[in-house]
Amino acid sequence: MGDSAGGTMVHFLSLRIAEGLDIIPLRVCGQIIVQPFFGGEERTATELRLVNDEHVPLSGTDWLWRTCLPAGADRDHPLANPFGPSSPDIKPLARSLLPILFIVASGDPMLERQVKVFETLREGGSQIRLVSYQGSHGSQLQSRPISESLFKDVASFIQSPLAFLSKL
Repeated sequence: MGDSAGGTMVHFLSLRIAEGLDIIPLRVCGQIIVQPFFGGEERTATELRLVNDEHVPLSGTDWLWRTCLPAGADRDHPLANPFGPSSPDIKPLARSLLPILFIVASGDPMLERQVKVFETLREGGSQIRLVSYQGSHGSQLQSRPISESLFKDVASFIQSPLAFLSKL
């Protein structure tokens, strides 16, 4: 399970596992990806509309990418942009991924990128469920009704047959 940058890490680790990364003795049974932190050089309509978002303004996300990516890399680096020019095609790996609970928020500046990843994985054959909440990036833990719903969705996914079958 990962939220924001942690969700991005879960996504990329899961792709590596699908490619054959040996993680023994660890055992992964599914993925819970909460509002993954994706970027890209080309701005989406949502990013432009929410340029001054109170939780993640565009200037803040740009600064984070400059700080976290390798020297000289831009926001199209594969770790930032799953659809960048040098990013691997995730669709062929989709069927090999473990079950996924993919959580987004309607007011997240990164929503378009998140939904594109979800749709690509679904079209590629992933066992994936999308849950969308009202609010902005990171706000799901600031609102009790939303956080309670989030925890119920996570518990339901963990106890679901999809996650159970992947434990066998």
